[in-house]
Amino acid sequence: MTPHAPSPASVVNTSRNPRFTRDFLTTGRTAARRSELWWGLAAALWAVGYAVINATAALPANPQLWWQLRQGELTLSTGHAVLSHSWSWTAGMLPWIPNSWGWGTLLAIAYRGAGFAGVVVFVLLAQLGVLALVWRVLGRFGLQAGPVRVGILVLFSLTLAGWADGQSELADYGAVFAFALVCLHPRMSALSEGRRRLALGGAAFAIAAVWENLHLGGLVAIAVFAAVYAICMPVARRASTAAVVGLGAALGVLATPAGAAGIVKSLGTASSSRAEHYAAWGHLFADPGGYNYEPVVLALVIGAAAIVLVLIRRDHVAAGILLIAALSACLVVRSDTDLVMLSVLAGGPAVARMPQPRLPRIGIGAFGAAAAWAIVAVCVAAASVVPGWRLTGVDPADLASIPHGARVFSTVGASDAIDVLRPDLQVTIDSRNDLYPVAQFEFAKSLTGAGAGAAQAPDYFEDNGVTAVYLQGAPAHEERTRLAAVLADAGWRAVPGVRGLVLLAPQK
Repeated sequence: MTPHAPSPASVVNTSRNPRFTRDFLTTGRTAARRSELWWGLAAALWAVGYAVINATAALPANPQLWWQLRQGELTLSTGHAVLSHSWSWTAGMLPWIPNSWGWGTLLAIAYRGAGFAGVVVFVLLAQLGVLALVWRVLGRFGLQAGPVRVGILVLFSLTLAGWADGQSELADYGAVFAFALVCLHPRMSALSEGRRRLALGGAAFAIAAVWENLHLGGLVAIAVFAAVYAICMPVARRASTAAVVGLGAALGVLATPAGAAGIVKSLGTASSSRAEHYAAWGHLFADPGGYNYEPVVLALVIGAAAIVLVLIRRDHVAAGILLIAALSACLVVRSDTDLVMLSVLAGGPAVARMPQPRLPRIGIGAFGAAAAWAIVAVCVAAASVVPGWRLTGVDPADLASIPHGARVFSTVGASDAIDVLRPDLQVTIDSRNDLYPVAQFEFAKSLTGAGAGAAQAPDYFEDNGVTAVYLQGAPAHEERTRLAAVLADAGWRAVPGVRGLVLLAPQK
């Protein structure tokens, strides 16, 4: 007896319906796409949570944000770049290099449009933009959306955290990866050498010009762009194209007054009187315990990459460009983020040629972990943004008792907030410490520190027309208690606030 044959309607074609397969996550092309989807979503949620934290909870840790915002406000009001530190009476006569004037202007536009919420959104989008460029460059290298690509993105974002809280250095990394994306565009390989040279030179010019207005890169912009070209393009390219890339970046830098001033500043730092200042603050020529090791490490890493190019690819032109980049980067290297950035660009193609496991089940777990991370980040952000004064650490109500146009002394962090919350006031010092003489900065700090500084405060304030002092936070700290007591003995009136203490000079 012939067994009953199933009707066509009762047959399920599992090859066309992966939902009905026993393990659809690990079978066929659809499984690969689903795996990439899980890992891609995990990367996106990680980036969102990371950006939200840096744009809110970590924002007060960036003192540069506030003088950049004040600079941008003045630029919008006057219609030209700021040329003097007019909001500090101790540094107002010193020249101001319009560092990151474009970044400050964008911050000011966001602030005018939506207050601190606008600043948060701008910083959030800037971070997401940089991470999206990194993710896209890794894809152009051939890395699939999987654990390797996500791991590289997370590693880079962790090293970027020092700059991700609204600092203009975000423009540096965005510009570099944007140029790498141009180099890796599929159409570049199809162009003739002449058109490729023109396209890459024009791209280097345009990106460098925008970069220099957002944040001064100077010599590093030229060297890094040339290095990125050498890394990202195939070997069979003429040296003249690399030269055009460097020339285009140089012209882009020089096309803006800020860029030209930045190069002059970079070249003159070692021989000018500012070298002593930079040594004191650890920016350049620092003590062994400072940042002195980073330029050496960076030079060694790029030099090693140059040697590898010579031995493996036999590309002496690219090796020479990398060595030039190493020397230039030693001038203004900032952090290990630069090392990771160059490592990603140099090592990305090699990693892409290695086996790339999909690990779909782990991808689902990574998605769940990233989703939880994003939820936590949003909750922390809500606690940081509401009320809005937590972004600055200073409640505007505390400053209401300070007379209009007064000269104010406060700690550096509070001065940065005063720059924005009360633009009519003039502060003694703020976090733009490279504009102050070292002796002036140290003395101002000593007024709230140990030793005899506090005892000199009444005479110093009277001689220089300081009529208000703001001590941020509860004046339970020993140095703040000392200064408050000294001023109280001199007849200053204390006005307690929500987040600090205001002391007003006696009326004469």
